[in-house]
Amino acid sequence: MNKTISQLLKSCRDEQPSINQDCKNPGFSEIYTNDSLEKLETDMKNFMNSQKVHSSVVGYASINKMLAMCSLLRGNANEATCFLAETHATSLRQSVIVRYIKTKTRTKYQIKPPTYGLSTDHLKYNMGNCLDYKSLQEKLAILPPEWYVLQVTIQHENLDHYKYNENTGNFLYTLRKTHPIHISIFPTGPNAIEPFCLTLPKPSTNDNYDLRSEIESILNKNKSDLSNSYSNRKLYWEMRKRQDTQMKTAVTALEKTWLREWRILFLADPLENSMIVERAHNIIDKLIDDSSNSKEISTSTRWLLKKISTCASYLSKEECARAIKYLLPNQRKLAKHIMLSIQGLSREIESIQLLRRKNLILIIDENLDYIPFEAMEILKNQPVTRFPSIHFTYALFMENRDSIVNGCKVVKISKDIGSFIVNPSCDLLKMETRLKTFIDYWLPNWKGLYGKEPDNKHFEDALVNHDILMYAGHGSGIQYLYVEEIERLRVKAIVLLFGCSSLKLTPVGGRQPPFGVSNQYLAACSPCNLGMLWEVTDGDCDKLTARFMSEWIPSERKEPWSSVDLTKWESGNLVFSTKLKKPEPNEFEMLRAIAKSKNTCLQFMTAAATIVRGLPIILKQV
Repeated sequence: MNKTISQLLKSCRDEQPSINQDCKNPGFSEIYTNDSLEKLETDMKNFMNSQKVHSSVVGYASINKMLAMCSLLRGNANEATCFLAETHATSLRQSVIVRYIKTKTRTKYQIKPPTYGLSTDHLKYNMGNCLDYKSLQEKLAILPPEWYVLQVTIQHENLDHYKYNENTGNFLYTLRKTHPIHISIFPTGPNAIEPFCLTLPKPSTNDNYDLRSEIESILNKNKSDLSNSYSNRKLYWEMRKRQDTQMKTAVTALEKTWLREWRILFLADPLENSMIVERAHNIIDKLIDDSSNSKEISTSTRWLLKKISTCASYLSKEECARAIKYLLPNQRKLAKHIMLSIQGLSREIESIQLLRRKNLILIIDENLDYIPFEAMEILKNQPVTRFPSIHFTYALFMENRDSIVNGCKVVKISKDIGSFIVNPSCDLLKMETRLKTFIDYWLPNWKGLYGKEPDNKHFEDALVNHDILMYAGHGSGIQYLYVEEIERLRVKAIVLLFGCSSLKLTPVGGRQPPFGVSNQYLAACSPCNLGMLWEVTDGDCDKLTARFMSEWIPSERKEPWSSVDLTKWESGNLVFSTKLKKPEPNEFEMLRAIAKSKNTCLQFMTAAATIVRGLPIILKQV
C-alpha cells in the first residue's frame, strides 16, 4: 500500500541520517574524545603554520582531513570544504613542483630553451596559511559555468590501516573495508553559490557483503581470470558472465546502499534553460520564503532542496522523503509541503531527464580511483571526466583558457589531426587487422604505425605535433616511451590509450599514493586522456574504439560505420548490412561521444573500465 506524505516523513524520523556530520560517526567521535576539539584543532594549525618547507605529503593530507572533521564538528561546512580540497593529489602536486624546479635548473647548462609543463603557480601548498577559502572561491568563479564539479574524499582513517605489506606483491589491492566519505560540491562560474560538503556514512548492511572489498577482489583476480586457459569456450564465457554480474552488483550497491538518495549529487545540472526546472526552483524558493524559519535555512540547504526537486524522478518516494527530512529535521510542515509540491510536479519532472546536462568534473580520492563511478545507472550517457584535484582542474584550465569555449577546449579538425600506433608488440594480429580495416576506411589521412615498435622520436612527434594520438596495444605504451621522457615534453595531443589498465592508478602499498601514466601526461600539459581502469579484452575494446572514433571524428565516407556488419568486421572484412542506416550527425563533444559509445560494448566490464581524465574536448570543423 502506498504511504502518505506524513507516513513517509514519520518513518524517516526514526531512521539513521543519510549524512553524518556529528559525533555519532565513529571517525568523528575519535577526534571529539581526544582531549578537546579546540586544543587538537589549534595544535594541528600551529604545526602547519610552523612548516618552513613542504611537509610530508601523506602528513599534509592527513592533517587537512582531520582539520576538515574538526570544522564539521563545529558546524562550519564551508571551511571543511576548503580543507578537503587540500587533501587531494598532494604527492602529485609535489612531483609537478619538483619537475618545474628541475627544468629550471637544467636551463643553466643547456643552450636550447627549456620545455615547461603544467605551471606550478596554482599548485603550491598552503603551508603558512592553512585555510585560503577566498582563493578557492575566486578560482571557482573563473571556471566555466558549464562545469559541474564534485569531489569524493575518504574520511580520515587510522594510518595503521596503511602499513606496507611486502607479501602483497603484484601491486594488488588490499581489500580494505568501505568507510564514510565526504562529498564536496564546487559550483562554478561568477554567479555560483559557495562550495560546501556533505558526509555519507559507510553502508549499513545486514550481511557480510562489503562494496569496496568486493570491487578490489574482482580486480585482483581480473588479470588471471582473463589470461587463464579454459578447456572450452563455454567455461570462458561463464567466467565473463560471472565477472559482469559481480561488478554490476557492486555498482548497484554503490548507488543504492552507499550513496543512497545522495547519488543525485553526481547528476550534473541541465545545461539548457528549462521552464520546468525554473518552475520547480521557484516553488522551492516560495515555500522556504513563506515559512516561519526561512532565515535558518542556509544557501546550501536551499540548493540541495532544489536539486532534490529536479532529480526526484531518479529517487523513490521513500528516498525523496528521507533526503528532505534530513535537510529539514525540525520543520515538518515545510518538509511536507515540499514533498507534496514535488509529487504534484512528478510528470513534468520526468521530462527533465531528456535535457542535455553540464560536464561532470569528478575529483576522486586516489585510494578510490579504481571504483567505476561512471558506470552508475544515474550517469548513463552523461559526459564525465576525472581530475586528481581542484588545483589541477584550475591549473589545466588556465593553461588552455584561450581555447576553451562554453566549457570545452576547441580543437580544429584537419586531415592530419591525428596519428596512431597499433599493435607495436606484434602479438595482437587480430586486433591489428580489425583496426587497420577501420582506419583505412574511416581515417584514411591519418599516419601511423602497424605492427612496429615506435622509437622515442616517433612517439614524441605524435605527442607534440598532433592533436590526437590513438594507441592500441598492451598497456599504456610506457614500454616505448618512459614516463620520465613524457614528463620532459610539452604534450599537445589528446592521448587515447586503448590498452589494458592504461589509466589505472596502481597501488604501491603502505601510505604512498597509487601512481599512473596519466599523472605524467597531466604534468606535461596533455589536455585529455582516455583509457582503461583495468584489464580488458581486445575484441570488445576494438568495437568500442571504432564506434567512439566514428562517433566523434567526422569522415568523408558516405556509409556510416553503424552500417558495418560487426560480425564480419571481427575477421577484418568490411561488409555493410543490406539495410544501410541513415547517417547520424557526429557528436563532436568527446565526453558525450564516449558515453554514447559505451553502449556498443558486449561486456559490462569493458564499458565500466573506460574513463576520461582531463578537459572536456570539442572538435570544430574549419
